Amino acid sequence: MPLYCLGICGLGHFAIDFGCAFTVLALHAHGAVAEQWYFTMIVAYNLLAFGSQALVGSLVDRWMGFAEGVGLGLALTAFGVALAVSQPFTALAFLGCGNAIFHVSAGGVVYRAKPGRAGGPGIFVAPGGLGLVTGIVLGRQGAFSPLWIAPVLCMLAVCSYRLLYINKYSFIGTTSDEKLTREREAQVTVLPSQTAVLALLLLVVALRSFAGFALPAPWKAGQGLWLLAAAAFAGKASGGFLADRFGWQPVCNWVLTAAALLSLVHNISLPAACGALFCLQATTGVTLAGVQAIFPGKSAFAFGLPCLALLVGALPFYLPEPLGPIPPVLLVGVGLVAALSARVALTTNSKGDLTCTGDAPSVLR
Repeated sequence: MPLYCLGICGLGHFAIDFGCAFTVLALHAHGAVAEQWYFTMIVAYNLLAFGSQALVGSLVDRWMGFAEGVGLGLALTAFGVALAVSQPFTALAFLGCGNAIFHVSAGGVVYRAKPGRAGGPGIFVAPGGLGLVTGIVLGRQGAFSPLWIAPVLCMLAVCSYRLLYINKYSFIGTTSDEKLTREREAQVTVLPSQTAVLALLLLVVALRSFAGFALPAPWKAGQGLWLLAAAAFAGKASGGFLADRFGWQPVCNWVLTAAALLSLVHNISLPAACGALFCLQATTGVTLAGVQAIFPGKSAFAFGLPCLALLVGALPFYLPEPLGPIPPVLLVGVGLVAALSARVALTTNSKGDLTCTGDAPSVLR
């Protein structure tokens, strides 16, 4: 896949997560949504944007090309932003649907380019976290009207569709590279106990989500938030490439164990919290690629499936009553259980090949 395709997907990820987070928070800051409806709006948006991704992904795999999905997702989000001031709850539906369609479609593009590789998915998801944090900070301040975001998303929708269509990621243009896609995905094999592997990988995602919400809590004020966001970005962007180079199982095992140890002092040391978050997020590319490898030919559905686990892990933090500080010893346990789950899921055979994904050797030759 040309780098500019990965670049346009990553840029779109930043823009769409920024646009959605900023719009939802800005509506509250500008008083467009009553206080008693604000919490409900946040929960509804997250359920629609993230809880529906597996369903949306299955529809994209069956009925829509990835290029069309990326363009449509950005366009629907732009429409939602444009409606936000006048019809906030209608806008919420467009924001959630657009976000879900974009994520699974762009995730499918990245995985289809190199099945069984964790580096691409990691690079793709990394900008989203930065966009989310930036949107939350500026949205709470009500820095500017959401309407300024809509034209940017529209331009990205047109550019991304055009670039991805040229590179055969369109429903219309799939016939010419269908054989190549099948050949690449045929190289990806799975363990006989696919359900067990899938369950363990999703458990890693849920635990990572829980710890990812808990670790920044003591440092959300001031510069700490931006340092944590940078650490999460660096972990996602580099972790997949490290795993492809040195092996999925050993890298996940070491970084999750390191995250567990660092989380023991995360509440008294910002560098430790940043290090733990970096290590946690370094497994993102592997879990995405691992789940997608279990569903050859259904990469959009498989990209959306871990989002359900992510939502489950984050659920305690969306309860009406605020969750108190998480004891460090609990986070240590979470990290160690995640490390053990990843170790069992990413089992290697006697040849050193990763049997979960035959195209991703445990130690790359």
